Amino acid sequence: MASQPTVRFIYSEAAEFRRVAVSGVIGGMTPAGLLLANLFFERHRLPAEQTANVRPDGTLEPIPPPAEPPTIDRELLVGLQMTPETALSIATWLKDNAEAALAARTAQSGLARPN
Repeated sequence: MASQPTVRFIYSEAAEFRRVAVSGVIGGMTPAGLLLANLFFERHRLPAEQTANVRPDGTLEPIPPPAEPPTIDRELLVGLQMTPETALSIATWLKDNAEAALAARTAQSGLARPN
């Protein structure tokens, strides 16, 4: 009986490899029919500057900035360009692993988190 052919994968990290925290994704289909997923990290915008009064004892009394609508920065981290088939494969991997991680977290005492 002939044995099933196998292939061995070896993973190495490129010099520019990095891990990033991701809050979300924005993108769509490219003119060539590929999918572009731009991963971003979201945070409240810090003020460009602040002003404070100096009290007689040398401590600072911040002057509140004028009321403005809150601004959230979305810093684009990396753009992933892929075929629709690759996108579906990644989506399945993410879904399967996210479900397993949620189940494992719930099974460990003290680590369950509310929705």
